[in-house]
Amino acid sequence: MEEPDPREVNGNSQSESEDATEESAVSSRDESEVDTTEVETRQEYGSDEEELRGRLGVKDNHIRELYDRITASQLATDEARAALEAGEGRVRSLEEDRGRLRERIRTLEEEASQRRRRREGQERQIERLERELDRKDGEIARLNHVLELRAEETEAFGR
Repeated sequence: MEEPDPREVNGNSQSESEDATEESAVSSRDESEVDTTEVETRQEYGSDEEELRGRLGVKDNHIRELYDRITASQLATDEARAALEAGEGRVRSLEEDRGRLRERIRTLEEEASQRRRRREGQERQIERLERELDRKDGEIARLNHVLELRAEETEAFGR
C-alpha cells in the first residue's frame, strides 16, 4: 500500500502558497527550535500515521471478514431456499401420490365389496340349487319307487 505524503489532505497536495507560508514560518524560528519541533512533529505524525494505518488495516480486514460472512450467509440462504423449494416440491409430489393411492384403495375396496356381494349371491344360489337338487333327488327316488311298485303290480297282473 502506498503511503500518502503527510502534506496531502484528502489525497490532494497542499498548494504552493501554503508551502511558502510554512517555509517563512520556519525561517522566523531559530535553528535549534525548528530542528526539535520538526523532529517531534515528524515523530508524532509518523506514529499517528502508523497507528492510523494499523487501525485502517484492522478495519479493512474486519470489513473483508464481514463481506465474507455476508457472502457465506447469502450462499447458505440460497442453499436453504433451494432445499426448501425442493422439499416443498417433494411434499406436493407425495401429497399427489397419497391422493392417487387413496383413490386406488377406495376403488379396490369397492371392487372387493362387489366381489364379496357377488360371492355371497353365488353362495346363496348354490345353496338354493343344492336344495332344489335334493328335492329333485327325492322326487326321482319317489318316482323310482312308484315305478318299482307298478312293475311289481304289472308282474302281479301278468301272473
